Amino acid sequence: VIIVRYQIGKVTAIAKATGGAISYYGGKTIHVFTSSGTFINAAPLTVDYLIVAGGGGGGGAKETVAGGGGGAGAVIYKTSSSLSNGSYSLVVGAGGQGGFANNEAGTTGTPSTGFSLTADGGGGGGSYPSAKNGLPGGSGGGGAWYSSTVGSATGASSSSPDTVSPDSGWGNAGGSADPSANPSQSGGGGGGAGTVGSNWASSGVGGAGGGGQSFSISGSSVTYAGGGGGGGS
Repeated sequence: VIIVRYQIGKVTAIAKATGGAISYYGGKTIHVFTSSGTFINAAPLTVDYLIVAGGGGGGGAKETVAGGGGGAGAVIYKTSSSLSNGSYSLVVGAGGQGGFANNEAGTTGTPSTGFSLTADGGGGGGSYPSAKNGLPGGSGGGGAWYSSTVGSATGASSSSPDTVSPDSGWGNAGGSADPSANPSQSGGGGGGAGTVGSNWASSGVGGAGGGGQSFSISGSSVTYAGGGGGGGS
């Protein structure tokens, strides 16, 4: 999803731009894009942006294999940004494909782009044996449970770590699956924009996905970009 908000006119609520689903709240005009499109403004604007990328697919699983959860797409949030008049192509990224059976990690989500900004897609979840570790992304994918005789499978790191500067985007690492301490065959959860993915749980239950981040740009508080849970076997 990509959301753009700016101040409406003083007399009547008239949008100063086109594109997306338009609504009005709190003296602002809000454009919501849930698929790719074009934002066109005839005059310079001061805007807020929320850009969320597609999440990663879960790792494949078969028989005693437990796949890792997909990581959430990165989140970029900027306020009071100057935007020159013009036409801006916005790409809303899709989620990644889940892995097929074992030995196929989930694919990384598609980035969301707009206004010279790119939010990275979430990393795919891991799968035994050659893709046991999660894939990196906006938030990292979780590691896969695969064998009690081989070392641990780690969750992937985030390419958009939660930092002081929101320009870097919000994202967190995925959780791990450690077979030496995990006889219950559970995959790690994918990272979320707010918190890391949980490590393997117990009794065949995969780790929970990381929590998302809440924003009120749409007029009410909405939580975006939670990570996917790990599989159990």
